[in-house]
Amino acid sequence: MLNGLLDIPILYASRFIVQHKSEYYQLIEKVHKNGDYEAWVLYMLDSIEKTAIQTMKMVESIIQMMNRFDLELKQKFSFYQRELLNCLFAHPYTKIEFIQEAMGVSRVTAMRYLNALVDAGYLDKKSMGKAHYFVNKRLFELLSNIPLLD
Repeated sequence: MLNGLLDIPILYASRFIVQHKSEYYQLIEKVHKNGDYEAWVLYMLDSIEKTAIQTMKMVESIIQMMNRFDLELKQKFSFYQRELLNCLFAHPYTKIEFIQEAMGVSRVTAMRYLNALVDAGYLDKKSMGKAHYFVNKRLFELLSNIPLLD
């Protein structure tokens, strides 16, 4: 984030803490009762290390997935642009408006592009009221199956 490479932090040690909350609470209690900070600090350092390792693996998986998408979409779709790929991976879903803005195309054209990706199996189309969301199935699956931290 400091170097402008990330918009938001991606290291969430709280996930580790939630998964190991009984140990966390025991250590916090020892800090309050005995001033035993060392065990708590070591626990926190361990949580950060394990979270960082898992986060790096996840980022590597996303990059590999983006590279595969890049190659596949270039080969299959004449309308492919890097901006499209960026929209498909900025979030697990995209919207017509996002494609319009990123690619500088009309709403009808953006909808046509997204529907082509749905037909080819890359996206799932979900509707909520009048809004349409296009879910990147592979990315959603990857993010939904993050393993527990040891």
